[in-house]
Amino acid sequence: MSVNVVFFCYAFPPFPSPRSIQISHLARKTKHTIKIICASETKSVDSSLLELVPSSLKIYRFHRRMKLPYQLQMKLPAWTRFPDTRVHWARRTERKVRSKKLISSSDTLITFGHPMSNHLAGYSLKKRLK
Repeated sequence: MSVNVVFFCYAFPPFPSPRSIQISHLARKTKHTIKIICASETKSVDSSLLELVPSSLKIYRFHRRMKLPYQLQMKLPAWTRFPDTRVHWARRTERKVRSKKLISSSDTLITFGHPMSNHLAGYSLKKRLK
């Protein structure tokens, strides 16, 4: 029996972070149909990490649009970036995933943090799909 699984994560290869490598290993080891929803990072990439990604994956990358420079964001009150600085990316991506119908109520959704706002976006997605 094949299960449709959706990974909601910020980091995924070619983004060089331990989390992206862990997620790619998990995706490679499973036998289920997997969709990856992740950020489209352009600043720091390692194209050699793409070798870790199975060709069978459906990957949807969403850009992180910076409204304000990072240094200015850190000067704003903490509540504007709760629970982390990627909260705006997670919320915007959640809305786009719903509008493009990339996930259905029968899919298994797995969220990965850091950033922790991924968990909030995933919770909101599943709640609205019921």
